[in-house]
Amino acid sequence: MTNPQTIIDQTERYYSLPTGCIMSHCRTKTVAEARAVSMYVCRQLTTRSYEELSCIYKRDTSGIKKNCKKIVNTIGEVHTNGAKRISCSIMNVSKGVTCTRQQLVWDTRGETEHS
Repeated sequence: MTNPQTIIDQTERYYSLPTGCIMSHCRTKTVAEARAVSMYVCRQLTTRSYEELSCIYKRDTSGIKKNCKKIVNTIGEVHTNGAKRISCSIMNVSKGVTCTRQQLVWDTRGETEHS
């Protein structure tokens, strides 16, 4: 089973954030997006409930649910930059890939190619 801390660490590396940034109370766009992605990936790759994740992230259960729903809604916006960026983030965090966002190029069908 995947450890939530591993997912948080991989997300921070992917977004080039300092260690502990996702767990902080910082609300910048990049940190908020990274936090939401890590919450979503934790929900998908672990057996943790919303309540358990709220303890791990030290946030309200409603905030965890809201962030996961936000990611699902963003992914559903086909062919938007936000959906492509989030999908790329999830793919890389989930697989533990350490490439940067600039190394992935999206074609018009929303598939990835390495540049």
